[in-house]
Amino acid sequence: MHLGYGMHTRLGNPISRIQVPEIVRRILQIPGVRPAADIDYAGRPFPEHYLVTYDAPA
Repeated sequence: MHLGYGMHTRLGNPISRIQVPEIVRRILQIPGVRPAADIDYAGRPFPEHYLVTYDAPA
């Protein structure tokens, strides 16, 4: 739904192309957050899952 839906698909698409990578970049900059596995493409051209883990500071 973040890309828009139905006749509004093109409205959300340009925004999401900027927002989604920026959100992921910022989450990965949080101390203690790291990838838990490789990006899962599930045999498709676009990522389906990207698991991260969080090690809370002691």
